[in-house]
Amino acid sequence: MNRKNVKDGAVKAMLVLASLGFAALLVEVAVRWNFYSESGSSGPAQLHLYRGIARAWQHRGPAGGELNRLAWEATYTERGQSVPPVGPREGYWAERIRPQQYPCGDLDACERTQTIPLLVTIDGRGFQHVGAGADAFPRLLLVGGSVAFGAYSSTVEDAYFSALLRHLQPEFPGIGISILARNGSVGLEDVEMYALRGQEVHPDMVVFVSGLNDLMNRPGKSPEEGLRKFRRSVRLAVQLGRLQGVATVVAIQPFLGGKVHKTPLERRILDLTVDDYESVINPWYRRLAAEAERLAKKGEAVGFFDYSDVLANEEETTFADQWHFSDFGHTLLAEALARDLRPLLQQTVQRTSRTEN
Repeated sequence: MNRKNVKDGAVKAMLVLASLGFAALLVEVAVRWNFYSESGSSGPAQLHLYRGIARAWQHRGPAGGELNRLAWEATYTERGQSVPPVGPREGYWAERIRPQQYPCGDLDACERTQTIPLLVTIDGRGFQHVGAGADAFPRLLLVGGSVAFGAYSSTVEDAYFSALLRHLQPEFPGIGISILARNGSVGLEDVEMYALRGQEVHPDMVVFVSGLNDLMNRPGKSPEEGLRKFRRSVRLAVQLGRLQGVATVVAIQPFLGGKVHKTPLERRILDLTVDDYESVINPWYRRLAAEAERLAKKGEAVGFFDYSDVLANEEETTFADQWHFSDFGHTLLAEALARDLRPLLQQTVQRTSRTEN
């Protein structure tokens, strides 16, 4: 091999290396925006892409809407029951009740007015109602995101708030329950909904059912920021209740991460959500609940209840995703709420009776 051939070979090798380097740079630029939004700006973005590919290969199987459907159906079949043919009452991923109404008075958005017999009834102000009408006493207002909305029950009668009504009616025959909730809502939006619209129903008690959205519904935001915003929402909720003279309750919603025995479908849900979900998310959710309890007590809220583990001991598939559960979870949540709210409602009724006399 002469010198010319050696030189030509070296030039070709350098060109190949330069081309590879340029291709790597293009890949880095292409994936940087997406992956940095999730994991910060340190380190090559391609590493996150490669990890994602490896993760997808490791966890082959159902995903997305298919996984959501299979898990929801399994909550029935694993308990020996027939699967409701229409699916969740609002549809998988709320597809049956879309789009949301924009704008919604003073609110940026609320669930749009609609009636689907036996499944969903949302009035012109974004409320769902069960129980007594305008003259209800006591009037209980439930505020929050999709879990507060009653998502993923099979019918409105199977939603936790309908079951809660049935538990409370024997002792409070005139009770009415109103629900002001919007899919995806976070804590500060919940307080805004209550401040700008919730008081229209003149509640005697307001229960904020929330928590997980502040950690998981903030794309690109850190858990620290989610905790900070949720802490602020609890302070505002408690102070607003005190100013309005309305009994305020903070209730931390159930979540899949706290379930002791996770079925293969539930395990896959978590594997596709966050790497090492229990190690990463669970501690933050425990901290969020502890902060809410501290702030609720400090602000003299009427009650604080942590329902993060209310479904923890179910052995069968219970969750359709990290947030939502089917009828069986709704039943257990309603039982827990009824147990905890009953004495608080008794105090509220007695206090109101003394005031009137």
